[in-house]
Amino acid sequence: MSAARTAMRARRCPARRTAFPARAVRGLVLALACVGATPAAPLDAGATPLADLLRELDAPGGMDAVRRVQLLRLDVSAEARIAASQRYVDEHAQTRCEQDADAALVADFLLALHASAPQKSGEGADLRWGAVFLDRQGMPLHRLYGNGKYFLVGFGRLGYLDGIDVALKPDIGRWFQRTLAACRKAPPGG
Repeated sequence: MSAARTAMRARRCPARRTAFPARAVRGLVLALACVGATPAAPLDAGATPLADLLRELDAPGGMDAVRRVQLLRLDVSAEARIAASQRYVDEHAQTRCEQDADAALVADFLLALHASAPQKSGEGADLRWGAVFLDRQGMPLHRLYGNGKYFLVGFGRLGYLDGIDVALKPDIGRWFQRTLAACRKAPPGG
């Protein structure tokens, strides 16, 4: 097509040249502004599964049945073809440590959980660590899983609490790292 013909078409329909890119850019800016301005849904006192779970954990005797805690960690650099799930962490954790869950450990966990201000996330996470709270028979009572260390998200900022996808502040990740370090230093069987 000749340059004269292209110029003639451009004069006849000037909107044709700019409508698509301007519309696309405007739509992208609007979408990003909406996503950036949408706050995470705060945890309210309503009857949501997460609020019910937190009330259950806080209730007197809510964590009394917990006797042991099992800490699991995948290597952060471990590659998987898909995002690591709760089951994948359970089956393939490179670091495993189990210890008795005394009242101090449970209280420390609950304190870190509340400081983490769990909120319903709505998005999945590539999990890298987990804490499984067990009863006397070794059956899981509660499970907490979190993602690994990522530049934008931070350690343990997305995960699952008893199967509910949550967004967390970093306090729970620090609790996990602190508890895992103490567990690894403890003598075997304790």
